[in-house]
Amino acid sequence: MSHNRHGRATDAPGQLIVARSGYPVTEKMRWRTPPELVAAIEARFGTIDVDAAAEDANAIAARWFTAEQDCLFQDWRRGHRFQSGDAYGPAPDIDPSKIRTIYINPPWGPRGVPKWAKEQHPTREFNPFIGTGRFVQKAWEESRRGPTVLALLPQSLDAVWMKPWLVRADEILIGRRFRFLRPDGTRADQPPGGHLLLVFRSHVPESGWPGGPRTEWDWNPLASS
Repeated sequence: MSHNRHGRATDAPGQLIVARSGYPVTEKMRWRTPPELVAAIEARFGTIDVDAAAEDANAIAARWFTAEQDCLFQDWRRGHRFQSGDAYGPAPDIDPSKIRTIYINPPWGPRGVPKWAKEQHPTREFNPFIGTGRFVQKAWEESRRGPTVLALLPQSLDAVWMKPWLVRADEILIGRRFRFLRPDGTRADQPPGGHLLLVFRSHVPESGWPGGPRTEWDWNPLASS
């Protein structure tokens, strides 16, 4: 998927966030799920226990992972970050079986190093972005440990990286267009396409259901405004 569908991706002025994997995080990779959609998800699936790709200031669950910790290196049932009062820090240990629902709005973008990173930081070496598909693969892998894992994705059904995980989902919920939130909480531009929520559960055969996953259209009333 090209970033051209979602506009030019830049980092926030004066900021450079680098994932543990070594790729620079664009501003659009930091866009957050709006609270209306979070509410719709929790109404259907229950409280989200872990937000696998978040920031301290805007995580939607009690436990989360930041880009610097990089969920690709983590056991998602642990949830590394935690808030106590006004302070953020490592989350206390928890019985992994208590983690029932995990959510990820993974970074969306093409493989490679964005042009702005090379221009603004010419002496620094960056790894290329690993691709959205790797995060979806990790979401499926984590579901094999027991929790329900929800992955919010663009409706890029023709993307090469998407197909292997569509067939392994338990459910595919296809929703309307909406506007994400920027890191500062303001509404971002509306992407030109809608979204889908892949629901991974451990009881699904590794090769997927013979008849394919259950699919539901217009699964929530979220408006695009």
